[in-house]
Amino acid sequence: MEGKWKALTSRDVSSLVIDSLCDRVRGQNVTVGCFYFDIAIQKEQSSTSTMGALLKQAVGGWEEIPEEISGAYQDQKKAVGGRGPRLADIVEMLPVFPTGQAGQASVKPGPAY
Repeated sequence: MEGKWKALTSRDVSSLVIDSLCDRVRGQNVTVGCFYFDIAIQKEQSSTSTMGALLKQAVGGWEEIPEEISGAYQDQKKAVGGRGPRLADIVEMLPVFPTGQAGQASVKPGPAY
């Protein structure tokens, strides 16, 4: 049997967990968001970019993005360098997600560690 088995890395296991969660919620009013941390690019993986990525994943399947969210991004495009919203602004936007419509989810931020 040697050579038939592959050792799973933590990234493989994480991917399997995400796949399993997506399979479990198929057809339900649930959005699964995820992110991976990579030590090789840890400087690029700030709290702001991570939370922004989760926000983007959550609204990606919506037919209409709430004005509060789209407006915040449009306002920041006008800033020098076209930056995105700040971490505090992104965290404030998470609880405004509408519920009860297909493809949308309610997201409540967890405690900061």
